[in-house]
Amino acid sequence: MPPAIHKVHRQLDLIALFVSRHYPLSRGQIWDEVEGYRVPLQNSDNEASVRRMFERDKKDLLELGFPLEVEEDPRAEPDEQHRYRLSHRDFYLPYLRLIREGAQLEPRPKSSTTPPASLPPEDAWRLAEALHTYRRNPDLPHAGAAESAFRKLTFDLASPDSDFGSASVILSSDDDAARERVERLSEAVRRRRRARFAYHSIGRDEVANRRVEPRALLFKFNRWYLIAHDLDRDARRIFRVSRMSGLEVDDEAGAWSPVALDLSEWTAADAWNLPGDEEGETTVDVRMAFPRSLWADRNERGTLVDSLPGGATVRRFTVRSMDPFLRWLLSFGREVEVAAPESVARALGELRARVAELHGDTGGAA
Repeated sequence: MPPAIHKVHRQLDLIALFVSRHYPLSRGQIWDEVEGYRVPLQNSDNEASVRRMFERDKKDLLELGFPLEVEEDPRAEPDEQHRYRLSHRDFYLPYLRLIREGAQLEPRPKSSTTPPASLPPEDAWRLAEALHTYRRNPDLPHAGAAESAFRKLTFDLASPDSDFGSASVILSSDDDAARERVERLSEAVRRRRRARFAYHSIGRDEVANRRVEPRALLFKFNRWYLIAHDLDRDARRIFRVSRMSGLEVDDEAGAWSPVALDLSEWTAADAWNLPGDEEGETTVDVRMAFPRSLWADRNERGTLVDSLPGGATVRRFTVRSMDPFLRWLLSFGREVEVAAPESVARALGELRARVAELHGDTGGAA
């Protein structure tokens, strides 16, 4: 007879099962999936002892704070009418949003699984001061984590004249020419000057001259973008700065009137699907292994297409700009694979191979 499965092992398997399912489970389904119940049932006819074990595990989980819910299914067999689930909304920690004094948070859609938590400015400053003190002592066990948290928090808090100094910014991977354009475009935005440039549209693989009124610069997924009013199309467009060439800025300042611009629709959008991007749309299906699939569901990444054995899923994305999308997928390693179309799967494989070659590792690049 195989050794008995430890209670902690069994309960962890039970939790893992619950978080990988988006629907309530019957007792029979749970016993079939969790080895700690299935094996005793296979080795013995004593179902009563397994039932008691299951009831103790449920009690332990509730006492530990796991929000186990019980639902009734009157259509099921009498012994299977109780259905069990863990509510994702209550199980995971809330998303943290830093709010300015007097600011109002937009209500989160009902479809979201986890409500946000707000951090008032005075509490944010206290937290930043504590992290600042902690990170300055490298002998403390979590000094590195404190440094990371401090940088993320003070990116929104710090100013040049604050006690913390300017926030540290990691430079874009755009080349020097693109960064030089950013400086000139920043001046154009500030002084309301019109600009002209040739723009390479990747989707149509063509270069066209554009005349614009620059409105704002956006840094997204390690790339700079210009949000501008396109004079020839009389519409708002977004341009990736690295695709510009022959940039010219008019000498005449104040060429257009100030316009209030809400950047939230761009900052909230993914880098591969920015409003105003003229590239054509491509539908991409991505296969995500568990637990990455769970993360994608919690964070509403893509649309669920199919659920696979073991908690994996296939999620569908609408992509306008393929380069940032592929680099985003690359960051997840082998947890994700492109299921369709084949051309995008091939492009991801080529990108992986280039990165592996760059780092001197040809193994596993396929």
